[in-house]
Amino acid sequence: MPPDRQAKFKHYRAQLTAARVSLENAVLQQIANQLSTYESDFKAGCDNLQTEIAALNNTSAILKSLANVTNVLSRIVRVLA
Repeated sequence: MPPDRQAKFKHYRAQLTAARVSLENAVLQQIANQLSTYESDFKAGCDNLQTEIAALNNTSAILKSLANVTNVLSRIVRVLA
């Protein structure tokens, strides 16, 4: 391959690599933004679950809290899928 053609190839390959990395970063940032919207719900669900576990007086409340946490986790899984 002639030197100028090699240089062009390297240049375009570098541009392609930079574009791919940029796109990957944008996709990862979008996923991170989506996940962060669930952060407070997930923390609240976990805190609520801990409170109900400590109380253990009301099995129904524990199952409801577990359902809330599971619901948030299912939304997170859908984002990652």
